[in-house]
Amino acid sequence: MNLNQVRKLIFNKENLTAVSITSKFGKRTYTYNGKKITDYHYGEDFGTKGKGYGLYAITDGEVYKVGKDNQSGNWIYIKYSSLGYMSFYCHLSKAPLVKKGAKVNTNTLVGYTGKTGQATGVHLHLGFKKIGSNTWLDPEDVPIKFARTTTDALNMRKTASTSGKKLLTIPKGKQVTEVIRNYKKANGYTWDKVKYNDITGYVANKYLK
Repeated sequence: MNLNQVRKLIFNKENLTAVSITSKFGKRTYTYNGKKITDYHYGEDFGTKGKGYGLYAITDGEVYKVGKDNQSGNWIYIKYSSLGYMSFYCHLSKAPLVKKGAKVNTNTLVGYTGKTGQATGVHLHLGFKKIGSNTWLDPEDVPIKFARTTTDALNMRKTASTSGKKLLTIPKGKQVTEVIRNYKKANGYTWDKVKYNDITGYVANKYLK
């Protein structure tokens, strides 16, 4: 999962041109309260140019835990059982907008970027762990694959167009692996790039759920 995919998922209703990567996973040196600090950064930071931006769940999941501390500020863990991972958002501007145990999806606004805790500016610190593990993962190395289900039989095409060569017909009720959601708009449809039976192609996503 590259960082552009991460941005699209977490800031899915925001203007991504104003969201920038300000600190990557790994060893780093920065200045905080006039002091030079070297540490290991267990996540990715996304700055939002001084403004609180809305944060969303990356797929269907459940709020695992919410809290606040001096280092991370206001924070939330979201568990995605279908993916096998949990996401961690911290430095939120205020307490998360959802409670522990709440069901969430890609349209659920869970909070806003902020600078609570130990932060040098308004941003999101994003962390990932495998469910049941205590080890932080580089978000870029998390191999997230989203499963979608067909609501009708649909044609997979070689290009994102109704005139694209038909590769095969996917029956109703089958799962496909999402490669790129909302890849392109053409011929009155929004097309996803997907994989099915080891074949990669494009489908009109109005027939997927």
